[in-house]
Amino acid sequence: MTSCRPLLVCAPLRPEARALRGALPHHLVLRTGCGPTRAGAAVRSLRRRDFGALVVAGVAGGLDDSVRSGDVIVADELRAPGGVLSCPSAPLLAGEIRRVLAAAEPHGRARVRCGPIATAHRIVHGSRRRELASGGALAVDLESAVLARAARERPLGVVRVVVDTARQPLAAPGTPGRGMAALRRLRALAPAVVRWHQATGPRRLVDPAGHPELVLTTRFGDGSGQPVCEVGDVALSWLAGVRELSVVAADAATAARFTDALRGLGPVEGEPYRGAVETTS
Repeated sequence: MTSCRPLLVCAPLRPEARALRGALPHHLVLRTGCGPTRAGAAVRSLRRRDFGALVVAGVAGGLDDSVRSGDVIVADELRAPGGVLSCPSAPLLAGEIRRVLAAAEPHGRARVRCGPIATAHRIVHGSRRRELASGGALAVDLESAVLARAARERPLGVVRVVVDTARQPLAAPGTPGRGMAALRRLRALAPAVVRWHQATGPRRLVDPAGHPELVLTTRFGDGSGQPVCEVGDVALSWLAGVRELSVVAADAATAARFTDALRGLGPVEGEPYRGAVETTS
């Protein structure tokens, strides 16, 4: 399975890499450098490395008015001038980060959100920041979409902790304190990244009657499987090492959401609506 191959974590800045290395001593954490130019140079080197999954992690600037300093943004897509890259497993990773931070910060107010992250050529201000926000992006950085190219067909996760926002720009008082708090949160969420990696790998969807290793069901009260409402309810520990599973969904749209998220962890065989996934109206 993919998780047998190493996890590669890319952290653009030295403080980000230091925080993550301390929390991920058994995984490869590389400082790739600040900005798209250094990120592009790093990608050429990364493509020669042997790894099974890629995570880009660090800090970012918040865009939407609802985003505040300390929020964790898990990218479900990366936006850059060159196009848009989807990150299908984002709901699974975001759900795991919520559980990890709830345990690590029982009295904290960590918010974990899943949404688009934009990658810019330079630090954005004013009208450009508002333009990116108007398109639905939650955060902006300088490297993620570039570094993500190194993943190719491998599982990809992108996690950024917000430091500055439109109301609290980088030049505002308190930025050093907010930056240190963001790095502590980045370190605290690292166990979720490990569990995400352990859950990666190829899978086959089978009929629940075939006694798969795991049955996920959104149909409460049917007496079978692990009951879940949304993709983020799936604990990644359930998926670690599982090659065959069934998703029993209340409708086709729900089944599709779960299947898409699983594809973000590795290849998925089987047609979700023709026996592999049971659907009811």
